[in-house]
Amino acid sequence: MRKGSKTVVIYMDVMERYYFFKRFFKPLSKNSNVCVITARLSISVLCKLQGIKVYLLRNIDTKKKSYDFLENSLSVLNNYHAKNEANIIYSMVQHQLILLKKEIDIESFFLWNGSTTIGICIGNFAKECDLKRYYFEISNLGKKIFVDKEGVNAQSYLYHHPDILDNVHINNESFKKWREHWKRDTESPKQVKNTTRIPFSFLIDLLGFYIFNILREDRRSSMNVMKRKFSLKCSFSSIDISNDLPSYFIFFAMQVTNDSQLLINSEINNLEALKIAKELSKKERVSLVVKLHPAEMNIPFIKSIEAMYRNKAFILSNLSTKELIEKSQKVIVINSTVGLEAMINEKELIVLGRALYKEFNFDRLKAYIFDYLVDIDYFDKEEKVSIATLKKILEKNV
Repeated sequence: MRKGSKTVVIYMDVMERYYFFKRFFKPLSKNSNVCVITARLSISVLCKLQGIKVYLLRNIDTKKKSYDFLENSLSVLNNYHAKNEANIIYSMVQHQLILLKKEIDIESFFLWNGSTTIGICIGNFAKECDLKRYYFEISNLGKKIFVDKEGVNAQSYLYHHPDILDNVHINNESFKKWREHWKRDTESPKQVKNTTRIPFSFLIDLLGFYIFNILREDRRSSMNVMKRKFSLKCSFSSIDISNDLPSYFIFFAMQVTNDSQLLINSEINNLEALKIAKELSKKERVSLVVKLHPAEMNIPFIKSIEAMYRNKAFILSNLSTKELIEKSQKVIVINSTVGLEAMINEKELIVLGRALYKEFNFDRLKAYIFDYLVDIDYFDKEEKVSIATLKKILEKNV
């Protein structure tokens, strides 16, 4: 590391994040040192091969404190660990961050989403030390990434200050051209492919947890996790879904049951939202079409939805979300990016949760897509991040 230079610290929680954030190593290194913190042995090995300094989070003896806000940690909500374990993990990470700050001159932190126990700890530590934070998230709007200085979704600066989009004016013709290109892109969400995948790095990380005393945030049984993925891969719906759509219908797009958006930024879940959608469709005397999220892994939940479909409570469809939006008269969401897609199609939209775009009008929507989002393809491992792209991220989140 260069003496006298400040350091950008990147937190990588899973292998996907390594492939995303490693694209920042070269542009960041032009003006700063780069350090990675992780609790994954597999990521540590790859970073060292790239010549990047790595700080492995480990299990250490430290004084445990109680943090009430950890009830809303995504790790706790998804049963990766219990609330009392969250307090232990938070305390251990906080202590190691204090030691890291004494060792290197930290300028800022890059982290993905920031809703897990470790992510919350890093974010709070940076805020308490008056260090810059950059939170990243998939936008689900083409090859674009969301970056914000305070968090993602309803925790973001943008959510609380949507008026910052009002000073940006986007040409309508430019937007129409982008929309036509976006509509032609019929590929399903790429994150769906990772739902049942068991990466080889998982086995390397187990060695880190059990042999090298590396901190483990997801404390679920490794065998149970693998069995669950295998069960989902082998389970196919036995119901015959007809994709003949009625002339008039309301479309309700479900979210993944363990989605941070659903667990943290909404008072209602999928089933409660479904009840509201059913009541509305009955009141308006139109059909209700429902789509399960293609990345849903909760098998009992899937079976319960299928049972309701068999009882003709609604129409269950596996057509593309884009097609269902385009053919619907009205769209209901909790707070997923399907709501943004409905706005792009200029459909009537009902939002039931705390959504980033709840206060967007059409001009704000265009400004968000063209100016606020950053042009990076999360899934393209070979794509390079330019100095100009990095500059946009840093300057827009001062």
